[in-house]
Amino acid sequence: MAETISPKTIEENTNEDMMVKMMEQNLEGVMFHLFETDLYDLLKLPGFKALHHHQSQEETETLELLKHKYIEKYKKFPILKTKSIDRWEENEDLYKDLSEEKIISLVKESMKQYADWESEVLEHLLQWKRNVEDRKIVHKMIEDVMQEIKHIETLMDILEEHDYNYQCICEISDYLSRRYK
Repeated sequence: MAETISPKTIEENTNEDMMVKMMEQNLEGVMFHLFETDLYDLLKLPGFKALHHHQSQEETETLELLKHKYIEKYKKFPILKTKSIDRWEENEDLYKDLSEEKIISLVKESMKQYADWESEVLEHLLQWKRNVEDRKIVHKMIEDVMQEIKHIETLMDILEEHDYNYQCICEISDYLSRRYK
């Protein structure tokens, strides 16, 4: 005979599932920003490195908060799985050709990936907000991501106006170094 599940159990599972998905998204975000931090270290663009380092710290803080809430509520460890490819291994030979043209190409690609990543995160958060008990934390995350997207788009607009000129990239890196000290 099949076991019947009460509506409360379904609701709890949904909330638990949503919390796990949010934590997995944050873990992916930490990994994304850690790779970008290393990429910009390799490219010798300290401002972009500082930007991604700052974002990885924010993502880590949010992940820690979500894990704490999960452990407190469910009295167990969250089981988190990532779908990330190993971006470090995938790019292990990147250092071999770092001409200005290659750096320009990498910055352009990186900025597009960053904007795409944060847009995807925003879509997920908007979906999850409807199915999670703690809407305040999700709302705060949505506000943070929207602010981050605005910042990324401003940087991309400036870079595009200057056709991703190497000198412009360096000037923006200098600006970001001052901003994220």
